[in-house]
Amino acid sequence: MKRTATIVFLAITVLGAFGCSTAERRVLEDGRTVYGKGDGKALKKSAVIEGHVLDASTRKGIAGAVVEIKNAGFGIGYYRLTTDSRGYYRVDEFIQHVRYTMEVRAEGYVPYTHTGAIAPGSSTVYLNPEGILRGEVRDSSGKPVEGAEVKLNHDGGYNYFRPVKPVIAATDSSGRYRFNALPEGSYRITFQKEGYITETALIKKIKQGETFTLPMALYRPASLSGTVTIKGINTPAMNLDISLKGRVSHSTSSFQDGTYRLDDVKPGSYQMHVTHQGFHSIKTPVIQIREGQSIKEYNFTVTPKDPKAQVYAYRYTFTPGSKVEFNLKTFRLEKVTARVYRVPMGVLLNGRTDPNTLDPIKAGFQEISKWEAGIKEFQPYEWRYQSLDLNKPLPPGGYCVEVTGAGRTVDRKFFTVTTVGIVVKRSRDSVFAYATSLAENRPLADARVVVFDNTPAKAKYQRLTQPYKPPARIEDLPVKIIARGATGEDGVYHHPMKSDRHLSVLVIGKDGSYAFSSTGSPFSYLSEENKLFIYTDRPVYRAGDTVHYKIIGKKRENRFSPMTRKALYYKIINRDFDETAQEGAVTLDEWGTAHGTLTLRPDTHLGEYDIRVGPRADNLYGSGRFYVEQYRKPEFTIDITPSLPYYINGDTAEFKVSAKYFFGAPLKGSLVRYRFYETRLRDTDTVYWWEEDYGSSDSYNRIKLDGEKFLDDAGNARLKLHVGDYPYDREITVETTVVDKSNVSITSRAVVRVGRGDFYIKINPEQNFYSDSEKKTVTLKTLSHDGKPVAAPVTVKVFRYIWKPWQRVYVHDTRPVFEKKVHTDSRGSISLELPKKFDLYGEFDIIAEGRDRKNNLISASRVVWVYGPGAGEVASRFKNLELSVNTDELAEPGEITCLLKSRFTDSYVCLTVEGKDVYDRKVVKMDGNVKPVKLMIRKEYAPNLYITATMQRNRALFISTAGISLPYRDTKLSLKITPEKEKYAPGEKAVVTLKATDERGRPLKADLSLGVVDEAIYRIRRDHTPRMLDFFYTKISNWVTTSYSYPITVLAGAGKEGKVKVRSKFADTAVWIPGIKTDENGKAVVSFELPDNLTTWRLTGRGHDLAGRVGESKDTMLVTQDLIARIGKPRYFIEGDRVGLIGIVNSNTDRGLEKINTRFTVDGTAVSPDEAMPISLPAYG
Repeated sequence: MKRTATIVFLAITVLGAFGCSTAERRVLEDGRTVYGKGDGKALKKSAVIEGHVLDASTRKGIAGAVVEIKNAGFGIGYYRLTTDSRGYYRVDEFIQHVRYTMEVRAEGYVPYTHTGAIAPGSSTVYLNPEGILRGEVRDSSGKPVEGAEVKLNHDGGYNYFRPVKPVIAATDSSGRYRFNALPEGSYRITFQKEGYITETALIKKIKQGETFTLPMALYRPASLSGTVTIKGINTPAMNLDISLKGRVSHSTSSFQDGTYRLDDVKPGSYQMHVTHQGFHSIKTPVIQIREGQSIKEYNFTVTPKDPKAQVYAYRYTFTPGSKVEFNLKTFRLEKVTARVYRVPMGVLLNGRTDPNTLDPIKAGFQEISKWEAGIKEFQPYEWRYQSLDLNKPLPPGGYCVEVTGAGRTVDRKFFTVTTVGIVVKRSRDSVFAYATSLAENRPLADARVVVFDNTPAKAKYQRLTQPYKPPARIEDLPVKIIARGATGEDGVYHHPMKSDRHLSVLVIGKDGSYAFSSTGSPFSYLSEENKLFIYTDRPVYRAGDTVHYKIIGKKRENRFSPMTRKALYYKIINRDFDETAQEGAVTLDEWGTAHGTLTLRPDTHLGEYDIRVGPRADNLYGSGRFYVEQYRKPEFTIDITPSLPYYINGDTAEFKVSAKYFFGAPLKGSLVRYRFYETRLRDTDTVYWWEEDYGSSDSYNRIKLDGEKFLDDAGNARLKLHVGDYPYDREITVETTVVDKSNVSITSRAVVRVGRGDFYIKINPEQNFYSDSEKKTVTLKTLSHDGKPVAAPVTVKVFRYIWKPWQRVYVHDTRPVFEKKVHTDSRGSISLELPKKFDLYGEFDIIAEGRDRKNNLISASRVVWVYGPGAGEVASRFKNLELSVNTDELAEPGEITCLLKSRFTDSYVCLTVEGKDVYDRKVVKMDGNVKPVKLMIRKEYAPNLYITATMQRNRALFISTAGISLPYRDTKLSLKITPEKEKYAPGEKAVVTLKATDERGRPLKADLSLGVVDEAIYRIRRDHTPRMLDFFYTKISNWVTTSYSYPITVLAGAGKEGKVKVRSKFADTAVWIPGIKTDENGKAVVSFELPDNLTTWRLTGRGHDLAGRVGESKDTMLVTQDLIARIGKPRYFIEGDRVGLIGIVNSNTDRGLEKINTRFTVDGTAVSPDEAMPISLPAYG
């Protein structure tokens, strides 16, 4: 009966297992699988799976590989088989819809493991040849160490969720160890045995199929111990850092009783270093430590550092009646004496004065307060920190706080107590000051203003002894006065002034309070007024090459015009060695240009070189650069082309990888390693509140797929990636590395966009914000991901954006304030008007949604502000001060609107229009959280300007800035470069036509340069010369300075040599012509003899005309021949090497070559190959 019950139970178990469906399978925490009561149909269906196990390097089948497939949940489904001579395997009755673990193993290969669903059909498994790590462990006498534990970790970074277990082995009686079946990668290996020092080594890389030998010597540990005491008091010194430095380093800290101990010390020569912040450091003579030696009583006596005190604050300006507080930092002081002095104005106005260098009595300081402060939680050899409060309020004036302690310790800081705060702006043409009352938070009217040279003019004032007293007469100030005046009702003083001196501004209020600030130098923007464009014929050179360079000088007027006949100085220096390679003077011609050459010495230092140019030898502000390196040019280039200009959700992206030698032949059968990355995109026109305080989250680190392929006979490979389905737009980057037959690798990448649908939506409000009464026009654009217009239906909704201060979050209102269905036209565009009148004001979120042909939802949003007639208070997340403008670019001069936003509803804001000067200003009072202000922009403000908002609040100053472009027009020169033909032979005469036109296609008389450079050079260093249009017509920086009184490579590969007609004239630059002039038709024709290089040449032309137009262009041409012979040689030799050289022959023709005769000579003498063989090549072989 018992046996029958057991059989029934087993039968039920088996039937139950077969009867469960995949949907009702659960995996328990302990790994067991439990099946529910499904109909079992899915499990009862069997299928056939088959495949091959191939060598990943040779792509040949692996015989005798063991393929094991088992249910990952330890349920039904297990198969084990061995591949045949072709590496083939097959399972006929395979149970589907089960999650399996597949393991493939073969002798001499890294095992393959994969867990997941296995679909019926055919598949291929590639096994990588194993890496082997082996070695011997011996002691210092050379005897083998038996039984040492050897632990190997794959050093690919620790993964918290999937930690990699180490592999552990033990040495045999000969001290040998061995690890087989290692995948390619980096490793950390540890050797450990009792009685010996544990050793760890990092192996940078073990390659596929490589046998890596790592011997290791283990040493018996030595030790060093002793006691550290304090000099003079013979007291233990604890917590000292004690380190033993030699070929390796050891470190420890002294204990409470002053003792220390260093264990596991290797034999060798060392120096002992003893350090601590409270003691002078000790560095001992060299100590010789033998293996296993125990050194005891190695004692030290340390000397304490002198007592110190520092007094400091984060702001050195205080208002009358406010608490004056400083921070105090002390060392070896149980107490300090604090004093406050009143300081003569002349001492402060002198500037650049260190109070610690003054004698307070001799300098006329008046002591007004003195007290002692005990140091809290005093510890004799540690720094202590606490506050230092002045217990009584101080009247307006200049002061100095002083702390003194034992051992002549002293530290002083100046500070002021004042009701006056100033913001000073300085340009080449004027001085501007905005004065405010720190007590009343309002502009300070009718305050006296003095602009002075802050170097004392008279020696007697340097010895001024009078205490602080506001001068009755401005003339009595101990400085050289440049200008004086008073602030207006708006607190502003603006005085025209041209001076190259460093000036300061002093403002004195009616109550005698004062503040001052230095303006700095106004002439630091000369490089933006007179611009020097400097470039070379190519980016990188070898020692011994000739560098060709050109200088173009232009001065800023309405547009840029030539710096005609201007004398300049230049210096070419190596930045790494600060070594001058060439210097001198040049004079620009009538086009504002000059050119020259530098022949690099054979022993020239490698590194980065600067060509520095300027009006004086001490003002070389213009700069161009080039590099000197020992390089070998790469032999081939990689092009990656997506099959479509963009993809959408659900597509399979396909890329064509094409690799060709620079002489035109394809790389047949070369290995391609590839990796796909994904980057999330966002509409950068809108920045939401939660993103404002954080940087972009875009990243280039999400790997989607990686793998390997081989190029076909045409040098091509196709890579595919299923892009998935995500609710946002993305960029897919494919990065490929191609390895040719001589083991040279080159990496290239390409990017393609992946959209949520066939198109994306752009929301472009006509302005960044609107007033309630003005027309609110918004343009919608529907564009494909390559920028082409798409006609599409779109639904537009506008929601009020509400700030919830308690929850600290924005939410949409429940119902939209506006909703409309529209359809973009054939240009992918439509304009619509929002309601003219809104019941409420603040932020509004415009949301546009549409669907493509696959019904993918596509959306976009944009936040805009709408403010009421008087603006006033609005429920929003306000910062201290924000400034925005209704437009970022003006096509023509005109009026703009600035919108000020602040959490302070009663403060004054000074708005300034700045650029080359302070053009205009307006002081307004906030009568709510939002304040619109109108400003007029004039044409002389071009090419751009800055609006700066400044708000003073108590002792704090808040500033916000917005930029506006007012660009110049008709600044582009178009240049077309046309070689007479696309392909030339080595040494042939090349003819090139250049044509210069303006933006409308009209011919221009222009000055041009042409450089013809081997394209391979740009694989070593990219062309770093900036675009001429960007260089000359980029936005200028703000020339107005503002200050305040408030807070105070080597590439491996074969070289290029050989043919029946021996090519001997090789050059990286085929020709450099710096001074080409076009005729009245905008044309110029040049001709030159090509070198013998078989390569693609890049033609780079740059040019400009007398009216300020600039531009550049690039083209290529190929120089090649049908049969190419090269030598494959190492990058370098070491004395005593035996060298084997390889002759490489390439066919660059589309026909087969049945017989090729070769000859190898050394110093003119023919040498025989190791193995003679007839040579024939297929097309492009």
